[in-house]
Amino acid sequence: MMSRYIAMLEAIHAVKHLPRKGWIEHGLDETRVESVGSHSFGTAVLAIILKDGGYLPAEITFERLLELALLHDIGESVIGDMTPASDIPVKKKAAMESEAIRKLLHDIPGLDALASDLESFVSGKHDADPVHALVKQIDKLDMMIQALLYERESGKDMSDFYGQPGKYLANEQLLAFFESVKEALG
Repeated sequence: MMSRYIAMLEAIHAVKHLPRKGWIEHGLDETRVESVGSHSFGTAVLAIILKDGGYLPAEITFERLLELALLHDIGESVIGDMTPASDIPVKKKAAMESEAIRKLLHDIPGLDALASDLESFVSGKHDADPVHALVKQIDKLDMMIQALLYERESGKDMSDFYGQPGKYLANEQLLAFFESVKEALG
């Protein structure tokens, strides 16, 4: 059993040090970009901010949303951070990520249900699930806010990541939150 815990701890360690490739592909210094782990942390903290600010529907099971936000990219500890430039078909990437999640989380006491939920999340099989839909949008919202911050810090145009917010955000509350953040950041 301890070997299953060790594998998960190693995966957590790996995502803490895995830089997000999309930023590097857009000309940012690899030593200055966020890691996959810091992005997942940011997504989870953003979910808390949105909940406490009244931007999330009251009927959402927040504990489930938070678990998915924290672990939504854990499969990347095995397969790496793949961007559209990686030229991996979406279905193949989803299958690879599902397999990684299965290997990491199944057979850890109490995590089988979460592992199944994460597999469904990355595969897109349950896009109609309101929690999955919100986590995907909060994930993108974190990316969009991070792009604004990198743009301000580096002077490089990062509008590829936020220029069409409706492409990523279907929830009107999240869209309004983004527009407020964008305006506040100037």
